[in-house]
Parts: sequence; C-alpha cells; structure tokens
Amino acid sequence: MLEVQSCLKEGCRRAVGDGNETMIGSGPWLPVDENPYVETDLHQSVYEAPVSFLMNMQVYGSHEISGFGIGTRRGHTLLNHVTGTLLWWLWTDDLGPEFGIYKYRRRSVEESGLHLFAFCPEAARLWSKLGMPQNSTYGGNRVDDWFFWVINTLHASLLPNFVMAVWGMWCSRNDSVWKWVVFYLNTVVQRALLFLDSWRSANEVQACQPAYIDEGLWSKPVQGRLKLNMDAALNENSNLLGFGWVLRDDNGNFLAAKNMLMPGAFMVKEAKALCIREALSWLKGTCMGGVDVEIDSQIVFNAISSPSFNAVFGFIVDDIKNLAEEIDDVKFCCVKRSANCAADSVAREAFSVSGCGEWLDCPPSFLVNVLIHDLMN
Repeated sequence: MLEVQSCLKEGCRRAVGDGNETMIGSGPWLPVDENPYVETDLHQSVYEAPVSFLMNMQVYGSHEISGFGIGTRRGHTLLNHVTGTLLWWLWTDDLGPEFGIYKYRRRSVEESGLHLFAFCPEAARLWSKLGMPQNSTYGGNRVDDWFFWVINTLHASLLPNFVMAVWGMWCSRNDSVWKWVVFYLNTVVQRALLFLDSWRSANEVQACQPAYIDEGLWSKPVQGRLKLNMDAALNENSNLLGFGWVLRDDNGNFLAAKNMLMPGAFMVKEAKALCIREALSWLKGTCMGGVDVEIDSQIVFNAISSPSFNAVFGFIVDDIKNLAEEIDDVKFCCVKRSANCAADSVAREAFSVSGCGEWLDCPPSFLVNVLIHDLMN
C-alpha cells in the first residue's frame, strides 16, 4: 500500500461537491495539475469563504468585505495564470459586495505593444478603415520602430489621422482593462477623428476676426465702452491658481478689481480659460455691458472664436461663450502680455500674505503704479 500511495495521490483530485467544505483561498480546487491553489493574495473574507459561494455567479451573501469605497465600484483579480481564472467583485451601496469567477479566453499570441497596435485583428480592421498600408510588410519587433516606420511610409495628409487613431486605441485599451468597456471600432475611430477636427477648429485662425491686436501697451477703450483685463498665475508648489481682473472706463479710470484662488493643477490654457469664465461671471453680476475683454493667450482667443469641440478645455470655452451671450455687448481681444500687466499683478497678489480681495472705485496700493504706467503710455 505504501508503494502505491504516491501514485494514488498523483491521480487523485479533491471532490469539490457542493463546495461547502472547500475554502477559496486554502483549498486545492482549481483544475490545474501543477498547482491547484489560488495564487493571488485575497481579502481575508474571500480567502475564508467556501467555493460554494462562487457557484452562484450573482451574489455572495456577506457584508464582511470592506475597503471598496462608497458608491459603485468593480474590479477583478487573476486567481490562476494557467487556466485564466479570475475573481470579479462588485460593490454597490444597496446590495453590498458581490463576487464570482469566470475564465477569460487565453490568447495564442503574446499581447505585446506591437501586437496591440499593429497586428491585432481589431487593429488591422482599424488601419484598413482609415486607408493605412498593410503592416504585414513590417519586419521589426518593436512598437516604437513600427510607429516611426508608419510615419515615414504614410502620405502627409494621413499622418494626423494615424496619430489620433493610435491615441484612440490606447485610450480604448485602458478603458477595456480598467473599466471593462467593450472595444467598438467605430466608436474609437469617431472619437479620435472628432477630437482631431475639434483641435483643428480651435487652433485655426478665423479670417473674419483679427486674431491678434499688435499692441505692446495698454490703451483706453473707445468712448462709451469699458475694458476688462484678466490673467491667471500658477503656483506649482501649492497646486493653486491665482485669478485676477481689472475693469477700467474709457478715460482709463479704475472702476474695480478682484482676485481669487482656485485649487488644482491645470495647463496654462485651461487656467486662463477658467480665469475668463470667473471674470465674466463676476461681470454679469455687476449688470454692466459694452465691455472689451482683453486676454493675452492666442490659443484661448482662437478657441473662443471657433466652433465648439468636445474636450475639457472645450467645455470651459463653451461656458465662456454662454456667459458672454448673457452680457450686453462683449468683445474679446488678444493683446501682448506687456499690455496686461495690471491683471497679472492682481492675479499674483492672490498668493501674497494679504490674500484675495475685491476693490471698487479705489485701487489697492500694489496696483497704483501699474495703473499710472498704463495711462502714461
């Protein structure tokens, strides 16, 4: 009997049965000859739960699992690399935790970066849809070399579409891995090309409106109008934005100024767009109209003068356009930074010890010299 013991063990497999006697974390229940145990570190409540709970693919009736946060979250973890067995979990406020297992289809080809972008069947369909050359002629094994090989092969008119399609595939892959969003070829193509068209629209200079007023010095508005200068300052150490704006009449007299702080790390164009939005919201509250709004960002000015587009920056620009329509007679102008010194000073003062404030009729002391300099020139 002792002689055949090892032979019997090799041919035996634990009978899971109804799963009540076999634990998920400690039992040899996976159908893998080399190692039938779960390899991944599990939450203690999952580790000690019986396999029978996994047989119900909908609900695991325990509220002991914690740490998944508030609201609804979902995720999965790989239990065994050989079989491709995964544990999925879902947390909702109403139902609490739920989890189960499933097997994903193992791929016969290693999913490298080159496979993802060049040779995956979905990628091949994408390149065919965009009229790109066949990747079968590429003989390398590096995704970066493939990328530049395609760039050198394509006609210049197709390059923007190619770059945006690569970006779209990367975003779709991230959505698939982290959010379980199903890949749809048409959605990827439409999203990438829509973003490209929106970017072009935002950066093309409109022929019907001057894109830049070549003035290096501040000048008074025409008679009967007001002028509102605004600017944003960034403090990278504290992740704060300082907004500031100054309102003057047609004689150059100071009417009002305000600055404020906003937390967050933004690109320069986004920071300036947010400042314009806040300044227009403030201007709307004053019930004043007939205002020339001067900004020193060519990109933001072009975006305001262009059709709407889908992006975070585009949504801010849409807010600016909507606010401008609600104020009587607002005109946007783009000027050099040297003509926007007053607004810059007010924005930077938001980071000082004195902090933020609002000044009416009488300018703050730190701004007096800047206002005088603008009038003298």
